[in-house]
Amino acid sequence: MSEESGFKKITIIGVGLIGGSLGMAIKAGSINVQIVGVDKLKIIDKAIALGAIDKGTDNMLDGIQNADLIIIATPIGIILEILAKIAPHLKEKCLVTDTGSTKTEIMKEANRILPSYVEFIGGHPMAGSERFGIDAANIQLFKNKPYILTSQNKSNQKALGKMCRVTSMIGAHVLKMKAEEHDRITAAVSHLPQLIAISLMNLLGFLAEKEENENFFKATGSAFTDMTRIASSSFDIWKDIYGTNNKSVIEMIDKFKKYLDKIEDKLKNNPDSLEKDFIQANNLKKHSNKINSLIKEPLRSKDDKKDKELKIKYQESNRKKRVAFQGERGAFSEMAAVRFFGNSIDLLTCRSFEQVCKMVADHEADYGILPVENSQTGSINKVHDLLLNESLFAVGEVILKVEHCLIVKEGTDFKDVKKIYSHPQALAQCEGYFSENLPACQIIPVYDTAGSVKMIKESDDTKTAAIASHYAADLYHMKILKSGIQDNQSNHTRFFIISSDLSRDSKNNKTSIIFAVISVPGAIYKCLKELAVRDINLSRLESRPSKRELWEYVFYMDFEKGLCEKEAREALEEMKRNTTFLKIIGTYYSETSILEKARNHLKDLEKNL
Repeated sequence: MSEESGFKKITIIGVGLIGGSLGMAIKAGSINVQIVGVDKLKIIDKAIALGAIDKGTDNMLDGIQNADLIIIATPIGIILEILAKIAPHLKEKCLVTDTGSTKTEIMKEANRILPSYVEFIGGHPMAGSERFGIDAANIQLFKNKPYILTSQNKSNQKALGKMCRVTSMIGAHVLKMKAEEHDRITAAVSHLPQLIAISLMNLLGFLAEKEENENFFKATGSAFTDMTRIASSSFDIWKDIYGTNNKSVIEMIDKFKKYLDKIEDKLKNNPDSLEKDFIQANNLKKHSNKINSLIKEPLRSKDDKKDKELKIKYQESNRKKRVAFQGERGAFSEMAAVRFFGNSIDLLTCRSFEQVCKMVADHEADYGILPVENSQTGSINKVHDLLLNESLFAVGEVILKVEHCLIVKEGTDFKDVKKIYSHPQALAQCEGYFSENLPACQIIPVYDTAGSVKMIKESDDTKTAAIASHYAADLYHMKILKSGIQDNQSNHTRFFIISSDLSRDSKNNKTSIIFAVISVPGAIYKCLKELAVRDINLSRLESRPSKRELWEYVFYMDFEKGLCEKEAREALEEMKRNTTFLKIIGTYYSETSILEKARNHLKDLEKNL
């Protein structure tokens, strides 16, 4: 980017969800550009650790010094204050942009405040989350999402072209429009839906309180959850939006009320006439999906030597399955994904298990990969808590043999190693090897096995090693000092393939559930009995704290029957009579059953010898 756009230093003011995600996405392009963050120091430290910025400061004027591009990623009210503060200190030909959700007032103020030798392009990434802050930053946040750009006049087309390059390099596609058009459209597609979501949630609360009936909440399904997901958004984010775009929002509320009046009239007089509305909405949804499935690929004209506006080519997306996993390329989770789906997939890397779940829930990924348990160190507790709380389903299972390698840079020998980096689970699985062979080494946990390889590759320190797979070593062209250093040579990790939909495949032969019982004698027995009387094999039972009440537990169970089978459905129906809570994690085709059959077959052969 620095060669194409002339950006050597990019400053991001406000390193939260949007600013942090922008930093991650820009850095992911392996571009030789320095990214500086401006925020509170504790946020800066976290942003550096997450790889969102290279360095940072809490002094805004220091942060913008000699910056080629300044991105203001703060609430709208603060954007106007920041423009006034930085205006006298900007270098010539500096490009300034923002990420505000309204544009008319910001464009007007930028035109008034900023000096003539500075360019301003209004920006609005149409991506976000009900979560906020640097912890919610996501490198994939803008991928295939619209990024609206607004320019003040025709004279700054070169600056607009530069911003088009930046937005396309983070995976977004550019929409260019006037500020007034932007504000009307976003009022319809963003600002009004937010008000509808909080109104639905508040209506439910009103009914539950007035009628003293908590079943209003208990009966909510996935449809209501999807529609009200953004109701948990902070008012701090929306306060300035409704303050600066109230005219357009009121216009859209008025139009929406008139449409609801028509729906009400049809319900009163002729409910069957609503069919036309459903058909029309279905057709419009298909049309919207078709438009949004187009991939915009920026093409630079060969004759365009003056950095004119980029031309955009549209092509239908024949897209591969998108699979999200925690860690960097080369992680064991990636190996599990390839094992299950094959090589023809789009791999989406995530910083955390929570982010994997969020991408699947938000339909940014078709599937996610989550490690559930390891044969040596046991269950992955964080994943189990997510399975309890997220509305996602296991649709597949992979059991992967885990072989850890001691990986270093070329030129580093065994005697040189002083520090070892890897994921805490991997380090725990190699404790015996460390104590026997590298007792003086400093053991340092990081967020990912493959990420530790990538980290030492990019480091100047030649006395470091990482613990990861053969695949990670090959991927990053690193040297393996020793293979198979895990303490248990029969070290396997079980992974779930998760989806937003429950599998209905008739080949499914295993089901996983979570349930809770009243703490009375025989409560667990009554549940297990329903499996035993139907000759259903129980393959796993484990308890975990519910984290709701003191000493309250939930039970995780796997049994070897798919939900398509009558016995499994009957067992669950009977179990519900003896449980206070029962949730289906998923039903899927199990590798473990295949392995068990193979072992039994070998035993039979041995008996006949």
